[in-house]
Amino acid sequence: MVEPAKHNPKTRMNKTANALMSFLREAVSPSPPQNMANERPMDGEAGATARAINASTPGDPSSPMDNTRIIRRPPANVLSNVSITPAQCVIFSQRLAEGVWYTGVPQSLRDAIAPKKARWDNVQNAILQNIPSPVRAYNRHQQETAERIAAGDPCDERDSWTVQDFAQDQEEKIRALKEKAREIEAEAWSLIEPELHRKAAAIDEMADHYESQERDRAESWGYSCVGPWILGLRKFAQELRNGSRRGIGNPAGMLDGI
Repeated sequence: MVEPAKHNPKTRMNKTANALMSFLREAVSPSPPQNMANERPMDGEAGATARAINASTPGDPSSPMDNTRIIRRPPANVLSNVSITPAQCVIFSQRLAEGVWYTGVPQSLRDAIAPKKARWDNVQNAILQNIPSPVRAYNRHQQETAERIAAGDPCDERDSWTVQDFAQDQEEKIRALKEKAREIEAEAWSLIEPELHRKAAAIDEMADHYESQERDRAESWGYSCVGPWILGLRKFAQELRNGSRRGIGNPAGMLDGI
């Protein structure tokens, strides 16, 4: 009987670790991570989080399926310990645009946001115009009053105002303008939020696709869970849905946040 070829377990483990790290770097890292050559891909805090989440996430028959594999989308509370950086979110969005899952913000939404941005800008300019010191406003009005009286024009009701009156007037105007700005922001958000949900659904579809591939790789190497970058995609989709990325301020800024 011919004996099977003997393999060095250590050599096989190193090849496996190097292959997986190369895959993860290509997927989520803007530059190769440092000091990782001798670490296994599921070592460290990120790997521990990935294993814990996979262990606590049961199969869901209603989830999308790739051939016979059920993709397990973890519930929101399970992702609480998963963290993602802004740089990783940019990479996720770039990879999303490269596929067939999301075609970007539709022009119709941009057209709907444009007039709200114009209204919001007008309000902000009005707020800036009312910021000058009430003392300055009082002195300017006194000069205008003197010129008006010299021209024989009737008195204005503000001719008897004190500096405190002008201060109160400015505060009331600014308060009203800020309320209008928040109203416009809420209108813009009501249009932008559904698009964030649409992008989140696309992120989940992309994660489903790569998770199926990743589980095949992981199982072929003796692992029972997917890599942290899949969980990063799930976390990104969660943040797009839960309102934490809601922009405050310029409606155009909210649009850019998508």
